[in-house]
Amino acid sequence: TANGGTAGATWKATLGTHTVKANVDDVNRIAESNENNNVMSKEIVVGNLPVPIRGDLNGDGNVNWADVTIAAEMAQGTTSSDAAADLNGDGTVDWKDVALLTDFFFGRTSSL
Repeated sequence: TANGGTAGATWKATLGTHTVKANVDDVNRIAESNENNNVMSKEIVVGNLPVPIRGDLNGDGNVNWADVTIAAEMAQGTTSSDAAADLNGDGTVDWKDVALLTDFFFGRTSSL
């Protein structure tokens, strides 16, 4: 705003590339030393969020031993629990979840 405050706007972006443009003092009501720098634009890309992989607790795109280790730390209480690690859906991250993840890792079960 003219008195040094802030202004804001919201909009719901669709997927794709968008140009966000802000104009200030577009009719030159306020005297400035440079009337040619009152526009700012920025291109942004709105994309899909990645689909989480069940059991991928570290978000690297793979279910591997690192995820088993994280689940074990959660079950042990040395790392705070994450609902994504509750693989059996009982509301608690415990050794049953670690066992499920371990079985999947070693190929003893085909899905989580």
